[in-house]
This record gives sequence, C-alpha cells and structure tokens, in this order.
Amino acid sequence: MISTTSKLTTTTDACSIFIRKSQWDYMFNDIEDAIISTNTADECCLYCVTINNCQASTFNVVYYRCIPKTSIGTGGNYDVQGETGYRPILSTTMQN
Repeated sequence: MISTTSKLTTTTDACSIFIRKSQWDYMFNDIEDAIISTNTADECCLYCVTINNCQASTFNVVYYRCIPKTSIGTGGNYDVQGETGYRPILSTTMQN
C-alpha cells in the first residue's frame, strides 16, 4: 500500500521536471473535460501530472483556472494572465 505522503512526494517530484514560463499561454490542445479551479500554478502542475495524456498546463492568474493540455502546440503566445509549464521531451536515442 502506498501512503498519501509517498504519492504526494512522487507527484511533486514529477512537477520539478516541468519547464515553466510566466506571462505565457499554450493556445489550444486543452483537455476540455479536465479544466478546474486551482489557487496556484504549482497546484495546476500537480493536477496535470495526475491526468492521462497531460503534457502541459496553463494557469490563469486572474480567474484561477487550470487548463491541462495534451501538448504545447506551436509553442504558445504572450499572455499577461498565464503561468505555464510543460514536460520536456526526453530523447530515447543515445549519442555516440
């Protein structure tokens, strides 16, 4: 049995690899049925890592909305209300 503390630590560690950007929004690719209210961008990230296929998230600092994303699409746009984060793509090829 996994304790709640272990699960939280694992989830928090998963967010530590997210690349974050302030005043930004990844347009489109929303996971529509997963949009929720959260208090911070950190909570939004923690929520994202629990969702299947969530690769990025945008937290709206004015409306406190967490918008999980399937991808960052074309890279996003400036948005003064946005706090974003995404999972980096890890290469599976080895360099010689």
